[in-house]
Amino acid sequence: MKKPLFILISIFLLLLSAFFYFKAHFKPRYDGMTSSSFVKDSVSIRRDNYGVPKIYAKSFDDAYFSLGFVHAQDRLFQIELLSRLSQGKLSELLGPKLIKTDKFFRTLGIRKTILKSMEVHPKNFTGKWINYYNQYLNGINHFVNTSRRPFEYVALGQQPQKFDLVDLLSISGYLSFSFGVGIKKDPLISSLKNSLPKTILDKLFVGYNSKASSSLTAQLPFEIINELNATFELIPPFIGSNSWIVDGNKSTTGKPVLINDPHIGYSNPSVWYEAQIYVGEYKSHGCYLAGFPFALVGHTSNHAWALTMLENDDMDFFYEKINKEKKTVIYKNKEVSLSYRKEIIKVKKQKDIEIEIFESPHGPLINKFLKVESQNDKDISLFWEYYHPNNKMFEAFYDINHAKDMTSFREGVSKLRAPGLNISYVDHSNIAWWSAARIFKRKKGSTGDYILNGSTGEDEIIGYLPFSKNPHSINPKKGYIFTANGQPDNKNPIEGYFMPRDRSDRISQLLNSKKKLSINDHKKMQNDSVLIMANKGVPVILKYLDLKSYPQLQKASDHLKSWDKKFSLDSIGSSVYMEWSYQFLTRILNKTLNENELDVYIKLPNAQHLLDVLYDEQNLDFLNKNLLFSKEVNLALIEAIKLLESKFGTKSSNWLWAKYHTIDYSHVFSKNKLVKPLFHLGPYPINGVKESINSVGAKLGKKRFHVTSGPSVRRIVDMSDINKSYSILPTGNSGNPFSDHYDDQVQKYLDGKYRTISFTKDETKGMLHHFTIQAIGK
Repeated sequence: MKKPLFILISIFLLLLSAFFYFKAHFKPRYDGMTSSSFVKDSVSIRRDNYGVPKIYAKSFDDAYFSLGFVHAQDRLFQIELLSRLSQGKLSELLGPKLIKTDKFFRTLGIRKTILKSMEVHPKNFTGKWINYYNQYLNGINHFVNTSRRPFEYVALGQQPQKFDLVDLLSISGYLSFSFGVGIKKDPLISSLKNSLPKTILDKLFVGYNSKASSSLTAQLPFEIINELNATFELIPPFIGSNSWIVDGNKSTTGKPVLINDPHIGYSNPSVWYEAQIYVGEYKSHGCYLAGFPFALVGHTSNHAWALTMLENDDMDFFYEKINKEKKTVIYKNKEVSLSYRKEIIKVKKQKDIEIEIFESPHGPLINKFLKVESQNDKDISLFWEYYHPNNKMFEAFYDINHAKDMTSFREGVSKLRAPGLNISYVDHSNIAWWSAARIFKRKKGSTGDYILNGSTGEDEIIGYLPFSKNPHSINPKKGYIFTANGQPDNKNPIEGYFMPRDRSDRISQLLNSKKKLSINDHKKMQNDSVLIMANKGVPVILKYLDLKSYPQLQKASDHLKSWDKKFSLDSIGSSVYMEWSYQFLTRILNKTLNENELDVYIKLPNAQHLLDVLYDEQNLDFLNKNLLFSKEVNLALIEAIKLLESKFGTKSSNWLWAKYHTIDYSHVFSKNKLVKPLFHLGPYPINGVKESINSVGAKLGKKRFHVTSGPSVRRIVDMSDINKSYSILPTGNSGNPFSDHYDDQVQKYLDGKYRTISFTKDETKGMLHHFTIQAIGK
């Protein structure tokens, strides 16, 4: 017995020693010094208690170099992943399983788009912003050249790449593509258009224009939709967002307050990297996307800004009439040549792969990637506003970060084409919001809701709204503005893929509940887990329950009666209602949609729109006149109870939302059992539901118990005291698992708490670390 025990203890001690060795070896070096010819003066970098770097520099050139360096310290592997993903180069790093993803992104041609923009509009790539972008690039490469490889590269047996400017600029394509709802919804509508009456389509897709004319309809193979959904699972996509701003009269602080939480697919590391920059009188705190040196959301001592998804339509699909032998396509009733190129995909430990990419005047032919046979000589192309060569996204966000006042801020916002964003703004005396996008204008009676005819020219967009006509609001009398991915309040509705109104209605309800709102009120609002729609739905369910015929429903009925409509961890009613919703929708829809159609549809926001419609039982007639509403309500609840009992036991006291609703922060290495414990975080029980303000949720479907998206950061900026603003990330600021700041925000985030953000002139006050970047020769 002693010998086996000795062996076990020895193995344990060996593993423990190995862990501490790796921790010491791969832990980020937050204290120390490096030298570079790219900085002109010494730069001081401090870290706060959560590893957020504070960069003190004498010039913006030096500050952005330092930002690139610290970003690479904590997130180099993430920067490389997003850069490779955007350009279709993941297989070279991660192996052959990513070949299909690489083919798709090569077909999208994001790198090609950046290079074309540089060629066609060279003046757009001049000025301060490009100088600072290059300095940020130099900072990243300086880290690559002078520092140890992060552990991920050692595990893969790879070296970090040195980046060029286009490697980083291409990440903007990932950002824009991840906003694209149409790439999933348009193919589904096109597929259903031939098989379902217009009355049903109108209900299934709120806002769908069934009266719109189309010169072509055709059935779309579901392989396309399935492949696109698989691609989106690899990317942490932007899902939605909340933002509201109040003026000084609406705030107990007497000054404007900005509140924002962009909703993005959860990942590890989290999407945002927080950092502060100090140059002279300029002070900023921002949330940075990997490879992007200008904060997408942030604040300075003079202003703050937020973003949510506009959800406008900026993608169209076209059926193209192709002559494969001649390599031509019919465009506006004329035969024109297809664009053609070959590209090489490098694959780890395998031979290179050569692919052919064809483009019509609308955009790339996506069939080639998806391996879907063209139908009747019609391939499918993608028209995407991002492809427009005059997209000034980088300059726009530079202007937003460095705006002097509301006028210069608006000028920066006006330069955005794609992706479509709602940009909110506050300073010490103003609040404002603009829809920032090039919004399509179409012929009267036309729509982009399905696959369009690419040959006649009848379905082409005819122009864009001028920016001055985009939805916007400046200092409204009511004292507040909010955006939550719904149709903007505007005289003329815009075309898009808007979310259910649950979050919007709840935000409006709470904003109007008091004359003035405190910072604590805003914190409670951001963490509010009430589902507005349940107030309408639960009474309908209870009304039609037949407890005499189905006495087994009594416990579930009791839980629904006592439920406060909050999706809190100790709630049982939440689990009953959510599972009933899924079973009810499935029962209703499987009589109208086939299995493939149902699987795609039920994951879209439209499914929640439909549920709201169905609470008026008269609307069941448009689906199937033979359906009896009462019967479907009861049978759906029976199925829900069976599921809850099979997963959590027969005692209803075990059907807690904490068990039903859990989150994992998955890393690229989470599927590797050997290193998963080092990188993977979770599972954790978590409050909220997708349609509440605290929009933490899963997609309806087989994986409905697994949370996939939610607030990627929660921010509150109070212009009355800029040194007392608030933020919280889902995991930590570092992507290095050996860093103390890899997961040090997890519990605060789950508990709905915040970190305090302050601007600190004193470099030493409350700081944990000190790193210096020196100029060579000084």
